[in-house]
Amino acid sequence: MAVTGLYKHAITHLSGLVTSAAVNLVNNKVSMALVLIGDVFAWAAGTFLSAILTGNNKYHLGRHYGLGFAINSAVLFGSSIFLIYYHAGDDMNALYQRGIPDFSEWAVAFACGVQNGLTSNYSGNLFRTTHATGMWNDTAMLVGHYLRWGETKDLWRIKIFFPLFVSFFIGGLLGTVAWNVMQRWALFIPASYSALFAIAIFVLRQIPERDYEKIDDDSDYSLESVSYAGTPPSYGSTTPTHDHRQ
Repeated sequence: MAVTGLYKHAITHLSGLVTSAAVNLVNNKVSMALVLIGDVFAWAAGTFLSAILTGNNKYHLGRHYGLGFAINSAVLFGSSIFLIYYHAGDDMNALYQRGIPDFSEWAVAFACGVQNGLTSNYSGNLFRTTHATGMWNDTAMLVGHYLRWGETKDLWRIKIFFPLFVSFFIGGLLGTVAWNVMQRWALFIPASYSALFAIAIFVLRQIPERDYEKIDDDSDYSLESVSYAGTPPSYGSTTPTHDHRQ
């Protein structure tokens, strides 16, 4: 919401950005259309970087997750300082109309892409931290499958989606309050908690892992790839199986 208050459009909604870019092109507002298209590519660049940093390292906080959040924080801090000292008092829409590109907007879109890429990769594409469209779509599908076909195996996802929806709404409220009170200083809030996430991950990485084999950061470890040293036990069967602990 702080970003929406500043730029008068939501950077995190790519569908809306593409639509707005097309509308502005038709209305001969080329400068604004180019800014919006730049947002889309900046977002993709951030997601690309998160994939480079983390690889396929799901469900395990490797050290590169901390680096990703540190980069995210640095970009947001830099954007805040740029806006406060370079564009102080300027109306962003007026800048667009004069054909002046605002690199801070692309930087914020890049940071959003990094954050969304990190959380999406870690959760196996279950979490989306910057937009709720996919989660709302999945929730409706899960309810429909349950009511029509009685499918229950994936209903547990709703227990995750609902708190995320509530958190998203609360974040919107707090973001609006932050913008009303702090104006362009409001971006320091997401920059600060991104820095805290980075520090927390770096600290957690120093805690020895007990009762678990050390997992290398470059491995393709995931919950689906756990294997047994021997024949896996056959649950629900009365037939004796090989003791996999041997």
